[in-house]
Amino acid sequence: MSFLTPKPFREAKITLDPLGWGDGEFLLIPFASIPAKGNPIGLLPLNAGDRGLNFARSLQGGIVLGKVPGYWTIPYDGIITAVVLNTNQGGYRMKFWKASGRIPTAADSINKNGYAIGPPDTHKQFFDLSDFITIYNSAGDTFAAEIVDITEPTPTDIAGNVVIMQL
Repeated sequence: MSFLTPKPFREAKITLDPLGWGDGEFLLIPFASIPAKGNPIGLLPLNAGDRGLNFARSLQGGIVLGKVPGYWTIPYDGIITAVVLNTNQGGYRMKFWKASGRIPTAADSINKNGYAIGPPDTHKQFFDLSDFITIYNSAGDTFAAEIVDITEPTPTDIAGNVVIMQL
């Protein structure tokens, strides 16, 4: 069962990085399309002032380890308040990267071990932020994500959200 809504590439408003990491299969929802209340793909009810880094990926052969295509630039000062992960089967662990004024790399990881979801869970919300090295961001900071572990059976659909409260 897929919980992702397929959209043609030209209509998905996908933001891909200029270094060619993106493959067009990764959906990044621009901040302008995220209302102050609610979440366009329903991953987590947000409070007024909260926004999120939303991601979704669907690959028939299963997700793979490595950097997730694309990146997010945050237009405001904020603080991470939660992480949400979803999977259709199996599990995965993600780390998030952050850099100022450039595209982040693995060396810019802001997690110690990352956040993981696995059987029997298909939806998990994390409010314990102790895995983050920093939970603060400045306007203009850029975030990226990396899948660092996969649990069998390999997920074919994943989605998630890093909730960032605007300061």
